[in-house]
Amino acid sequence: MAERATRTHLRIAAMGDLHVSKHSQGTFQPLFGQISETADVLALCGDFTDYGLPDEARVLVRELTAAMKIPVIAVLGNHDYEGGKPEEIRQILVDGGVTVLDGRRPSTRRRLCRRQGFRRRLRPRRARPVG
Repeated sequence: MAERATRTHLRIAAMGDLHVSKHSQGTFQPLFGQISETADVLALCGDFTDYGLPDEARVLVRELTAAMKIPVIAVLGNHDYEGGKPEEIRQILVDGGVTVLDGRRPSTRRRLCRRQGFRRRLRPRRARPVG
């Protein structure tokens, strides 16, 4: 932990298209444990669930809480909307400690950086035109 406090960079692990099913329990724990040891934050990039079912999201949260020691941020994907219950899936993730990026929490970046020991103030940057 002392190493994390002295570093000046942030290690981000990113994953997408997990497609967790009701029968995936225990499948992702070793991977999440390894990520937790080598990264500072995990970004889940959509399609966590196979059919957008709340039970699939609960399996994912159990896998995450069993292995993760770092902050997790997430953005829902099209499969997470497929079952027609994206709000329920979002709430299951939030209740499990995942920060869901959907426009509702503008202070997420500051909170994550404070949690990782980065003290510099984050200033919003405007997108520049490409081309």
